[in-house]
Parts: sequence; C-alpha cells; structure tokens
Amino acid sequence: MMRSNDWLFGFFAVGFVNVAGACAEAQSETYRTSDDDPTPDAASVSEAGTPPVTSDGGEDVDAAPSLLCSTDGWCAPEVPEPPPTNFFDLWPLPTTVFAVSESGVLELDGDRWVYVNDRVAYGRAIWASSPDNLWAAGLHGAVLHGTRSSGTWQWTEENIGEDVAIAAIWGSGTDDIYALTNKAVYHRESSVDGGPVWKIELEDDAVPDLYKSNSRTLTAITGSGRDDVWISGARGSYCGYLAHKSQGTYTVVADCNSECIQGMACKGIAAPPAWFDPTARRSPLRVHVATPQSAMGVRGESLVSFTRDGAGAYVVSRRPVSGVPPTLDSAVPSLWGPTATDLYLGGQAQVRHNPDVAEDGGTFTISSIALNGAPLRASFIVRGANANTIWAFGGPYAVRKK
Repeated sequence: MMRSNDWLFGFFAVGFVNVAGACAEAQSETYRTSDDDPTPDAASVSEAGTPPVTSDGGEDVDAAPSLLCSTDGWCAPEVPEPPPTNFFDLWPLPTTVFAVSESGVLELDGDRWVYVNDRVAYGRAIWASSPDNLWAAGLHGAVLHGTRSSGTWQWTEENIGEDVAIAAIWGSGTDDIYALTNKAVYHRESSVDGGPVWKIELEDDAVPDLYKSNSRTLTAITGSGRDDVWISGARGSYCGYLAHKSQGTYTVVADCNSECIQGMACKGIAAPPAWFDPTARRSPLRVHVATPQSAMGVRGESLVSFTRDGAGAYVVSRRPVSGVPPTLDSAVPSLWGPTATDLYLGGQAQVRHNPDVAEDGGTFTISSIALNGAPLRASFIVRGANANTIWAFGGPYAVRKK
C-alpha cells in the first residue's frame, strides 16, 4: 500500500544520515571517477596548505608536514606508497576512518593513510562497526573480516558463493551483515554447523528485454538498524528502484519499466508501486536515512522523502531546492548531513553544502574542495560520522572537513 504526492524518477544511489548520531555512519555506496569537468570548483589553496616556515623565512625541516587544504577547509591527508589511484570506498567513524583502494585496506593514522591489509581483491567496498571490527569486499565474491586486539589485526576470508563483484557491504551490527552485487542482496547467516553462510534475500527475476531496457542494477545499501534497510538501484536507463526491508520483509517502494523504440528512444512507464517524472534528467536519486523508517534524496531541484508510516504505507513528499546544477545531477552524487537539514551534496568535481534547507529556500552552494587552485576531477561521495567527521572521496582523492 503506497501513497504519493509527487513523482519518482531516475536512477538511485543511496546515502545515509542518522540525526541521533550512531546511525549517521550507516551508509555504503559505490562511485566512479570521471574526466568530465562540470562547473569546475577551482578555488585557490588556503593558508592551511602552505608549509610551515622558520623565523628567517626558511622551511622548518623538523616540523610535521602540513596538510594541503582548500579555501573551505577540506584537507588531504598524506598518502602511502604505493599511492591509491582510486579510493573505491571509505567508512568514517568518530575516532578513525577506513578506506579501500586497488592496493588494499587503509586506515587514517593522524594525518597519514597507512595500509592495514594489502589484499587487492577486497578493494571495492568497506564498512566498519567499530575501530576494531571491519568488513571489506571486492571481486570474485570475496569478503574479508578484520578484528583488532591489542593493536594487531586478525583476518578471516569468506565468499558469498558466486564469482561476482561485490558493489557494497553494510551491516546494522557485528552480527547482521549484507553484501550487495549488481543483481542480488546477500545476507550473512549461520549455517546448521554454526559456520557463516551468505543467502540471497532479494534478486531480480525479470527476463532482460533489449527493447524495454528492463534489467535492474543494484547500487547501494544503507539503513538505521536491523528492521530498517534500504536498497537502491536502477531499472534500465531511465527508471529508479528503491526497496525497503522492515520486520524481515522487503517492500518495493519505487520501480518502473523503460520502453524503447528500436533500442534508441526510451521513455519511463510507471509500474506500480512507482513514481516517475518524465521531465527529470537521467541521474540517481540520492537517498539517506534522516530518521528511522524514512529516506530522503535530492532529485533535480527537489528534496524528496520516502517515509514508512505506522500502517506500513509509504508516503512520498517533495520540497523545492536550488543550486543543484545539471552537471552535478547527471553524475552519481551522494547526499549526507549531520542532521536532517544540514546537508552536503557530492558529485562531479565538487561538493555543495546547505547548512539549513528548512530556512534558506533549500539553496546549495559550493564548498570548495579544490587543492592548489585546481578542481579535483572525480565524482565525489560525501560521508560522515558526525558534524566533526565529514569526508569527500572519489578517484585518487580523499579529503576531510576541518
């Protein structure tokens, strides 16, 4: 049962916020780099990025290396050797942050990244429940679980049982872990003998049709707890997909089909339960969980919310926003904020910020991440643990808000 006061539309990419605090960390999503140069963010480097000098004007060789920072206080920690060419995923906690690249699993040590594991196969997705418990995933169905005791990491290798790439990994707790591939949602459970087993809970059973462009691709998973899990993705090239798991049951909140004429001109056809906006650009809806049982995202010039009410129905509402250029909307951007009204948007070569959507007409303005005056050419994801721990990452870059 669903109600809507608006349409839904485009692809889906999921982000996640918890106003209460801990749930602000519960987000996992994928992204890609790009050489496109939309609305370049080319602010000059701030004084925080200049090297310390001695009284005679010379460089202080004994001082710790200073951070390279943007004019708006986004700073890039020092990278190790070999330097990551792609920060595929990053998971911040209040006291530390983990990331994965093609070279392995990294952790931030002060103002420097260090490798804690060099298993390249796991370098696609990461999630951590605490500074001493993390999960990484990657190619060929590979999953890596790390636990730390007295400063030493112990690693356990698992596999979901399919030779496929894992796009995202996330959990509501240490005993409730999900892995997401393009086609299915896997849930980690205990087998009869007590060992772990990964079971498919949700998969696409639609027969691919070239002229309807109806193949579903899952991209992200997020939530606020065991009974509040959101799965997002795309149906074909024009349609968004969103599913919600509550009380052990999945409900499709948004879906539709694309119909194409000779495989060229396509249009979205609503397939209830669904909302579709035929005028919207082909791009993701960025969703994050502002409160339990509710997800929100920016689509074009609207802030859209999906809320499950007490009767199990889903209510969709929309609030106008501005400052979201087509170049940002056409990428695979993310939405995150320390509160339901203080929001950051990440996208192609830029980050935008609105400190209070409820008060200023929903205007997002550039929060410069440019280093040395040059735009960072990548598609950025914004993710945080709280108001004091906010990161933007994409391609070879990972910058944190100071």
